Amino acid sequence: YYETLFWGAGHVLQFVNVAGMISVWCVLAYQLTGRDCLTPRATRIAFTLLLLPTGYAPIIAYRVPEAGVYHLQFTRLMQFGIFPAVLLFIALMGIPIARFLRRTGTTTLWHSPWGLGWITSAALTLVGFILGALIRTSNTLVPAHYHASIGGVTVAYMAVSFRLLQRFEVPMPLPRFNWLSRWQPALFGLGQIVFAVGFGMAGMGRKLYGIEQIIQTPSQFIGLSLMVIGGLLAVVGGVLFVWYVGWSVTKQIPMFVLAKRRTLWQNLRNIPFKN
Repeated sequence: YYETLFWGAGHVLQFVNVAGMISVWCVLAYQLTGRDCLTPRATRIAFTLLLLPTGYAPIIAYRVPEAGVYHLQFTRLMQFGIFPAVLLFIALMGIPIARFLRRTGTTTLWHSPWGLGWITSAALTLVGFILGALIRTSNTLVPAHYHASIGGVTVAYMAVSFRLLQRFEVPMPLPRFNWLSRWQPALFGLGQIVFAVGFGMAGMGRKLYGIEQIIQTPSQFIGLSLMVIGGLLAVVGGVLFVWYVGWSVTKQIPMFVLAKRRTLWQNLRNIPFKN
């Protein structure tokens, strides 16, 4: 009952997650290049292409009561409804970003979280697509796919958080650790990629117990070892984010809000999606 209740909504929610991630991509790309990488018309077309398939979701819920078909239809909706628009966004934003880096050099990329955050998020998303396309049965490729996909969403929001701290003029408690903001999204994303690839290489069954959990082949051992290494890297990246941003917020926000209340209100009223 509960799986049927939440299966469809959960798969539709992924469209929302991806739409939010792409919106953040636009912010990161603007911060990196100093210009809009997409025209308003291209943005409208690409977002329409992304969200249009969700109109089929109520039809599935209404016309397909059988559990097996219901699950399959929502899986296919997410499988074929998301990637065309995302690939289009990556191409449309990737070309001007590549031109910018060719003109200015890669130094700009390594000195801010915007570029590394965008590239890491896009790479995780593409890895998620590839792993999802390889799924043939219920094995560890399934969690590998969704950990990569959701990891792409997470790292994008991590990267833009540092921009929001700047936007609202939140002072950093330890300026000597500001370099962490550049590398934290990349560290978290690298860990997620290694984690997901290791999961996928393991090729073991899901939701198994007892004797069926025994590692039987070298590929399973290598895959699970990579999963552990990647998982540790991702955990370190996540802890760094919580420590850096959390410390900034909890130590500074109370007095900062009082001192900057007018500036904060003005910024809240005029938050631009591009800068």
